[in-house]
Formats: sequence, structure tokens, C-alpha cells
Amino acid sequence: MKLHSFLPSRAEHQYNSMKTSGRSGTKEMIVGALLRLFSSNARMRTGSRRFFTAILLTGLILFTSCAGSNSYPRYEFLGPEYRSYLARLMEEKDFASRFVMMERLTAEIARERGSDDLRSFIHQYSMDQGDDPYMAYYLQILGDHYAGQKPGLSQYYYNRILSEYPDVRRGTSSTHFAALQGLLRQETDPPKRIEYYRQLIREFPEKIDLGLTWYRLAGEYRNDGRFSEYFAALEEFSRYPDTRVPGAPDIHEAVQEQLSFHRNNSKDWTSPSLDTLVDNIKISLYYKQDWRLERHRAKENFFAMSWLQDPSDFNSRPNFNIGTFLNAARSISFSADFTILNEKEAYLKTWGWSYRIPEWYFYFRKVDYPADPEIHGNWEWAGIYFGDTL
Repeated sequence: MKLHSFLPSRAEHQYNSMKTSGRSGTKEMIVGALLRLFSSNARMRTGSRRFFTAILLTGLILFTSCAGSNSYPRYEFLGPEYRSYLARLMEEKDFASRFVMMERLTAEIARERGSDDLRSFIHQYSMDQGDDPYMAYYLQILGDHYAGQKPGLSQYYYNRILSEYPDVRRGTSSTHFAALQGLLRQETDPPKRIEYYRQLIREFPEKIDLGLTWYRLAGEYRNDGRFSEYFAALEEFSRYPDTRVPGAPDIHEAVQEQLSFHRNNSKDWTSPSLDTLVDNIKISLYYKQDWRLERHRAKENFFAMSWLQDPSDFNSRPNFNIGTFLNAARSISFSADFTILNEKEAYLKTWGWSYRIPEWYFYFRKVDYPADPEIHGNWEWAGIYFGDTL
């Protein structure tokens, strides 16, 4: 809407003219009183005449000053063309009607005067009209405005929306939802991010991917060292098998492995030293001690598969007795040293198992379980790859 729509109507002009005429008449009365004072009271003492003259002149000056001033001086930066509309806005007691007027006014200020004046206007309005139930909508304008310039100030306004004012919903939009999304884009502190994700799940389940949100909440719990809540959030995530996590195509299998490991109370198959673990495996193979092999095999998530097999394949987790193969072999040989893949993975080449697949690679990996510092960082024999490496 153009600015001229905010200017006074004809009726308003008439009303203002009446007020102006009234002010002019009052001034004439004061001036007339001064003239009569000098003409009809010639015998009045000079001091008294000066005293009454000073009072009348002071009244004239004050009246003239007040009559011509802006009723809302804190908004004078907007210019005189906005005064009439601003007065009507402030006098409107119905907040729903005022909200419609505010939408028109903020759009006009943004278009005609720019974002700086819009920001100043909304900031001043929020200071003056703190009881406006639609304030969250206006503060969102400020939060969005500062998002790319001053994130700290943007977070201040978003937090005020959540803590001080009711949600304003228009169609599918929500000021509280927008504020939470804005805070999650900017905030890095895990406890605060945890609260924002929890609020999204609690108040806006229909507007989010619940599986993905539970997964991200789990990550924040882990970052904050709250591991009981971390595994509880992973359990919730596992209830949404169709959820896809960007950049992690096998995340559901990985989460199930973590949960399985967590549920096992023993975890006594892990070893603080990779060298010690590999030496125990070599001794077991050399002396064909299947019971020793079983003691060091991971009790959760152990796999046995070919190099090309998909880890999620059910057949990659066979429940087979390795002792049967060990005792059937004439002798098992192994490399003198294990091969380090990276800081978390290693393998040991063995051969002599059978004529069909003579080479087996024993796979070792570091345990990722910060919930228990005594186990976290240990090594486990996690699986077997059949056949030579690709």
C-alpha cells in the first residue's frame, strides 16, 4: 500500500482544522488579555503588571509549544507523514486490528525508508508496547534481520519470542517454530541445542522429520556427555527406519550396532592393547584352541563375510562355530605382523582354512563407547573377511 493511504483523510483534515482553530482562538484570548492588562489597568503597580505579564507570556509559549509537538517523539525519525497513522495505531485497543495496521505500516517503512528505520521502529514499539500479544511476530522480523549480520543479537530476539510471548500462527507459519529453527542454525552450545530440539519434538512434531530430529538430539546428548539420554534418543531414532540421514547411508545399521553393544553388560572381550589382542589370537590359532578364540571374539555385532558382501546382509552375521573350521584344518598360518588400516582399524591375514577359501582376514577395530571410559578406546576382534583382499 502506498504511503498516501496513511495520510489523514478529509474528515481528519477537518478535525485537525478545528483543533488548529481552537488553538488560534486560545492564543488570541491570551493576547487580548495582555492588551487589556496594559490599557485598563494603568494604575496597577509596575511590579504587579510585570508579574502577570510574565505568567501570561509563559502560558502562551507553553501552549504553542505543546500544540505543535509530536505526540510520539520517540518515533519522530519516521517523519511527519507517519504521525497521523501512528496516532491511530497507538489508540487502537483491539490488538487483532492493530496487528493488521502494523503489517501495513512495517511493510511501508521497509519499502519507503529501509531496514534500519524498520528495525528502529519495531525495537521502540517492543519497548513501549510490551503487552501486545502479537509481539512475537514483530520480534521475528528483528531476529531474521540480524541473523546474517549479528548472530548474538538475532539469538536475543529469538529467545525473547520463546520466553516472553505466545506463539503467533498464520496459516502454516509459526513464530516459535521459526525462532527455534533460527536458534539451531546459530547456536553451538550443546545444552541449549538439546532444549531447542526437545521443544521442536514436543511442540511441533507435525512440522519436522521426527526420526532425523531424534538422531540429531542424540548427537547433542553425546557432545554434552549425557550418555543415558544419548542411547535413549538412539532408541527413539530406531523407531523410524525410513528416515535418511544426509551423508550417512548406513546409519541405521551403525545405530543398531551401538545399541547392541550398549545392551551387553559384559564387554569383557575387549583388550586395551591391539598387540596383546593379536598375540592372543595367534596363540589360539597356533595351538588350535577354539575356546580361546571364542573368548576374544566380540559378543555383539561380530560378522563373517566376503569383501563384496553388504554388512547389512543377514547372512553376514552367521552364528557359526569357528572351532569346527579350526579343528578341520591341517594347520593355520598367519602373517608375522598385523596391517594397520587407520587409527581405528587393523587386520591380520591367516591362511590354510580350506581348499575353497583358504585365506581369512581377522578384522580388529577400536571400541567407540565413551559411556564407559574403561572400555572406550579398547580393541575388539570384530569380524572375518573371507578370501584375499580386493
